[in-house]
Amino acid sequence: MLDSAAMLDRRRQLLRIVLMVIIVFTLPFYCLGFYLWGTAPQGAVNRETPTERATITPLGGQTSATPSATSTLPLFVTSTQALFPTPGQFIPPATGFIPPTVQIVPPTLAPTLTFAPTSTPQPTNTQVLPTLVPPTNTPQPTATNVPPTATPQPTNTEAPLPTATDNFIPPPSDTPSV
Repeated sequence: MLDSAAMLDRRRQLLRIVLMVIIVFTLPFYCLGFYLWGTAPQGAVNRETPTERATITPLGGQTSATPSATSTLPLFVTSTQALFPTPGQFIPPATGFIPPTVQIVPPTLAPTLTFAPTSTPQPTNTQVLPTLVPPTNTPQPTATNVPPTATPQPTNTEAPLPTATDNFIPPPSDTPSV
């Protein structure tokens, strides 16, 4: 067990040494690169003034196109100004071109021959007007007292109902009785 732990420590030590040698060996190249970058000459800045472009007058319009501004700012600025002014927005001039519209006409069927309408009499207004009928006096019914009549009580003409007995009657079943 101790032998494997010692081998693991030796491996780690060897890896640390190899990585340190790589760092120390590449350090002079980093320093040389930073020195050359800092002492390199600055690129020439193009300070030409923009030329005015040709103006285009749209059809039927009295306005003229304004020239567009181009940026003359250098790529690498040594100024202490934090932000540059916002450049103007370019709006292209109107051309006055109206695209043609296409209308799709649905196909129509040719007319067919039909007979002329016949002379049919028009219905007439046969509305019946209501007539006014004068109300009549109808007498109200009067209350009459009718004495009730005596009706005979029904008599029992059927067979008498069976009386309760102590005999046991078995319920019906599918098996035949003996």
